Amino acid sequence: MQSITGIILAAGQGKRMGSPLPKVLHPVGNTPMVEYVLRALQGAKLKRIAIVIGPDESPFQSFLEQYKEIEVCIQQERNGTAGAVASSSPLFPEAAASPYASQLLRRGNPKTSEYVLICNGDTPAISARDLLDFMEGAQGADLALLGFSPPNPYGYGRILCGPNGHFQRIVEEKDASTEERAQTLCNTGIVFARTQVLFSLLAKLQNRNAQQEFYLTDCFALAVAENFRVSAVASPVWKPFAGVNTPEQLEEIRAYLEP
Repeated sequence: MQSITGIILAAGQGKRMGSPLPKVLHPVGNTPMVEYVLRALQGAKLKRIAIVIGPDESPFQSFLEQYKEIEVCIQQERNGTAGAVASSSPLFPEAAASPYASQLLRRGNPKTSEYVLICNGDTPAISARDLLDFMEGAQGADLALLGFSPPNPYGYGRILCGPNGHFQRIVEEKDASTEERAQTLCNTGIVFARTQVLFSLLAKLQNRNAQQEFYLTDCFALAVAENFRVSAVASPVWKPFAGVNTPEQLEEIRAYLEP
């Protein structure tokens, strides 16, 4: 049986929320958003789950005390999604370290894992079924991304494919041309990958983009160039993958999950 580690990215400050509380800890009902993501990973039968948080650990104290089985890594510098994932390299003895990411394992022990499943902590509507379907569709790939087609794609990275339908690359909204922004298949941020392959790619990334950040999505174009097996799996639904970046989006998700 494959060994899979779930990684929740939860280091973002969420400045657009207008609150000092880390974005993923904002509640839906009485439950922090990140807890919904954790439940989805648990429901997908992942035995090992880790979380990447920012340098200020105190807001997460209650959550981590409640879920003592979760392993914890620290992203010392908020320099992009690749920096967040690369900060989890101490979890895996086989993972290459990246020069732009901290190597701080706050809780847990290094253990070999064949695959990783990466989720953002601000997508509380995802379900175990969504994750299981994605991993099934990604079988055989070295690196796979879950795509969706929201009615308003503004703000999401676009998944670009060639005339034959084969994956080419992902372009972030701020770096996209007008033609690229017209594409409707978007990045959910959920990634399934062979651990060694992913971390070897992360270690090679540059931050030559409008934000000067290290993008996890840049691993995909690099993987194509290095002839790894890359897959973009399109979900038939969109609402469960809507991320929360503003109080208005949080209210929309609350209305969706609490009809």
